[in-house]
Amino acid sequence: MAYILIPDTVYQRNDIPRRLHELFGLLYSLSRKTGICDAGNTYLSKQLNLDSKTVSRDLRVLVQKGLISVCADASSGRRIIRVVDQMVNTGDDMVTTECLNGHQDGDDMVNHIVYDKKSDSTDTPTQRKRFQPPSVTEVADYCREHSLSMDAERFVDYYTANGWMAGRSKMRDWQAAARNWARREQPNTPAEPEMKFVN
Repeated sequence: MAYILIPDTVYQRNDIPRRLHELFGLLYSLSRKTGICDAGNTYLSKQLNLDSKTVSRDLRVLVQKGLISVCADASSGRRIIRVVDQMVNTGDDMVTTECLNGHQDGDDMVNHIVYDKKSDSTDTPTQRKRFQPPSVTEVADYCREHSLSMDAERFVDYYTANGWMAGRSKMRDWQAAARNWARREQPNTPAEPEMKFVN
């Protein structure tokens, strides 16, 4: 999907956060051809860079606000989402061309285009890169570049043995872990003695 379209009637609502505008726009865009959307929370969360639980909570809010209805398909049991806003029309008379400024001339219902998923725009949300454990040479090179005095092989062996876990969570940034490791390996230098004033 290249664009998310948000109908003006929803876009102008101030009683729901912008995040819900984007979710509604995604549901609206996915349901334009058939009138229904059967995407799961995992798909929706990946498209919007949100947590699956957040998407589930946001869907409940959209139901409470009367913007969507959720039911189960009788034959497959899958969840079906219908956009129920009265101004939303899923027919062919809707906007079919994308505009960059968010409006379509001559259209009786203005749609707002949130972002182009294919562009390299800085406005699009970025996904975190998947963690890749470093090799000993990568750690050693990083230590040289940042003047860290530590045993790179010992660092890699330790975290490899622990499954690259930082506490109870998977490690996200081995460079930060290396800097902390180097700080802990430095000999503790005693602090300067406090100055005592005697009268």
